[in-house]
Amino acid sequence: METAVHGEVSTLTLNDPDRRNPLSEALALSLRTAIAAAGRDPQVRCVLLTGKGDAFCAGGDLAALDTLSPAEVARFMAQSQAITQEIATLPVPVVVAINGAAAGAGFSLAVAGDVLLAAQSAVLIPAFRRVGAVPDLGLIHTLHRTIGLHRTTDILLRDKPIDAATALQLGLVSEVVPDTDLADRAMKVAEDLAAGPTVALGLTKKLIRVAATGASDAFLMAEASAQGIAFSTADFLEGVAAFRAQRRPRFKGK
Repeated sequence: METAVHGEVSTLTLNDPDRRNPLSEALALSLRTAIAAAGRDPQVRCVLLTGKGDAFCAGGDLAALDTLSPAEVARFMAQSQAITQEIATLPVPVVVAINGAAAGAGFSLAVAGDVLLAAQSAVLIPAFRRVGAVPDLGLIHTLHRTIGLHRTTDILLRDKPIDAATALQLGLVSEVVPDTDLADRAMKVAEDLAAGPTVALGLTKKLIRVAATGASDAFLMAEASAQGIAFSTADFLEGVAAFRAQRRPRFKGK
């Protein structure tokens, strides 16, 4: 995996293009570690995740997985599931640039981000049925929340690929752009998010997760607590000052 920091954006690139970037145990560990490190880095205010070559991620590394013992499978699953948990709890936004096929666990990883952009050639492929596996990395939970029960059931049970245009219609991605423009557009979106009120955006992510539970009382309590934190930040004071002065705010992420 490649990691690079451009200004306040940490770019994480799955880097095994000859094999279409399969999610091996080593890559899962590296990715989880890199995401966690980005969350601890005060310079990083947004993460951008993408794949190298013509695919985002081909899914689990089946050549290695079918040799694992039950204990090793459990370890791999825990490591892989931790990636999506790191993304969900990361205090900064995560932009995913889907640069081609995202299959199996690659599909799960792609839709775990906060803001998703897809190249016109991108396709989301469940693929679990064809190898006799169940969807993993929280895919069922993510799809059910995003597109509903029956669409989720239809896509996963019938193993229906979703092209970029359909993903946009379903609300699975925010934008579809020409393949050659994806990297630049994704970076612009990431830079825009990085320039925002970082603490408030992180708290908003947290509230969205609470809202997904459907417990309104718990949500309202969490919302009040989060707003108290947001109001105590320097970014909030800057936002109010900018509003009063009718100028663009200059957020510092504090």
